[in-house]
Order: sequence, then structure tokens, then C-alpha cells
Amino acid sequence: MNRQHQLRCVRSNVALSAEVAGNATRRAEHTGLVNLSGTGCLLEDRNTLAVGDVVFMRFSLPGQSSVETTGRVARRIDNQVGVQFDEMTEATSEKIVRHVVSRRK
Repeated sequence: MNRQHQLRCVRSNVALSAEVAGNATRRAEHTGLVNLSGTGCLLEDRNTLAVGDVVFMRFSLPGQSSVETTGRVARRIDNQVGVQFDEMTEATSEKIVRHVVSRRK
């Protein structure tokens, strides 16, 4: 595993708001973003998403423009779902990684 991949996998707890729409409803709901990395995130969920669902997400990092991405629900634990990001630009991934690494100092 190279250093860039290791940095993308570094995860940090966050308290951010996110707009999330699942592939079943396409209706965006506001929810909490619990933790974040360059490869995925953990979201609060009211049992509207299932493992395997594709999600469309938008959230803002403090002091930066909003991030828009898609992902797939990889796991569910109680009222939270783990999302693995798909099709993210390098610039977006870099923005997330910089934010996560800065919070870990």
C-alpha cells in the first residue's frame, strides 16, 4: 500500500450535515456525517438505506466548497450506515483527505 492510499484511508470523526438521496427514493434527506475518509464515510440513517444501495451525497467541509459524490452502502450498524465512495475526482478526494488529516493533528 502506497502512502497516498494510506492517507486516503485515514479516518476522522466529524460532526457535519449531509444531503443524501438513496437510489430507491431519489429524495434527498438531511442527515449527520459521523466520520469521514478519502474512501468513505459513516452516516446517521433512519433505516431508509440498505446494504448495496447507491447514494448521492452532498456535504460541505468547513471553509471549503461543497462536495458532491456517489457511493454504495457497504454496511449497516444500528442507525448508521457505512458508505464507500464511488467515482470521485482526484481533486475532491484530495480536499477530503486534507480536511481529515488536518483534524488528526
